[in-house]
Amino acid sequence: MSDSEQKKRVLFIFTEDWAFAALFLDRAVAARQAGFEVAVHVRCTTHREIIEREGLRVIPHNISRSGTNPFSALWSIWKLGKVFRDFKPNIVHLIAIKPIVLGSLASFFYPAAKIINAPVGMGYLFASNDLRARLLRPAVRMMLGTLLGRRHATTIIENSDDLASLVEGEFLNRNQIVLIRGTGVNLEIFKASPEPEGNKVVVLVARMLIDKGVFEFVESANQIRKTHPNIEFWLVGDVDLGNPASLTSQQLQDWATTGVIKWLGYRNDVAEILKQCHIVCLPSYREGFGKVFVEAGATQRAVVATNVPGCREAVEDGRNGLLVQPKNVGALTAALIRLLDDDQLRLKMAAEGRKRAENEFSSATINKQTIAVYKQVLESSSL
Repeated sequence: MSDSEQKKRVLFIFTEDWAFAALFLDRAVAARQAGFEVAVHVRCTTHREIIEREGLRVIPHNISRSGTNPFSALWSIWKLGKVFRDFKPNIVHLIAIKPIVLGSLASFFYPAAKIINAPVGMGYLFASNDLRARLLRPAVRMMLGTLLGRRHATTIIENSDDLASLVEGEFLNRNQIVLIRGTGVNLEIFKASPEPEGNKVVVLVARMLIDKGVFEFVESANQIRKTHPNIEFWLVGDVDLGNPASLTSQQLQDWATTGVIKWLGYRNDVAEILKQCHIVCLPSYREGFGKVFVEAGATQRAVVATNVPGCREAVEDGRNGLLVQPKNVGALTAALIRLLDDDQLRLKMAAEGRKRAENEFSSATINKQTIAVYKQVLESSSL
């Protein structure tokens, strides 16, 4: 038998290639380096070549994140089953709700694969109060409970709050869950750097979604600039029209026109952006894990976040940043002013952020933990 035939195979299934490249590419590369043959099943728009350059096979799909047509879902399940049969994965790593649902159902036609679920990206569904989210929530909870709880499935959770909810809600047994906090930060790219000279800059890096707290950020900027007119507020990230909570480009351009914020749009040089700022702020309503906070820490920047799941996992209040209640502009404004005015406190928290990034959240650490899960599920199948 040849070496290639002896290799164990991992198939990642995700929605968009750009999101996979941003969040999971390091782990896929680590799997390849650990001796696995790796394929990535994603919708290809802008980042296919980036993924393929890392020695990974890309299998395109056309599954929409927002589509709800049941016939389209059945067709997707059939096609996923064909991908399973063709690639013959030993492990299928399903990332986000829709891939989990479709991939888990398709796996019934290929029971040889071990399933690893990563229910990330649930912010809109579980944080939003709009009618669509409220209507979908019970059905999704019931379906996730059934699919995640399958006997031979393992679920990777990014924060302790979600882990507790799954166990206490009796969705899963504790031995079916592995806690891996975030996707890791590359310390060779996000390096500690001194604060820049000149006007202080507060930056929000995220997709431009309502539930990322963008409205609160802009309103806080309005209030702070009345007493601190030289402070700059930057929004970094693009709209995401595939998400019901997305802002519009027109709204962002209107804010930029007033001068209260600068909207830089999508950037692939986040490490450079963070070097140019003094504080990183993300007043999100909910996160799986706030990756930007560990990127900020690695760059040696203090942060202001909300005291919600996924944010408090990365930010320890009073140590590497400040936590405030979500949707509370007054509390957000006070926290930002406190750090803007107190250079000593801000720099102390920034240094602590770097320590946490090095000791707890490096890509090397997260990748090692993920590969350990792969090896564990394969070993359990051979017993």
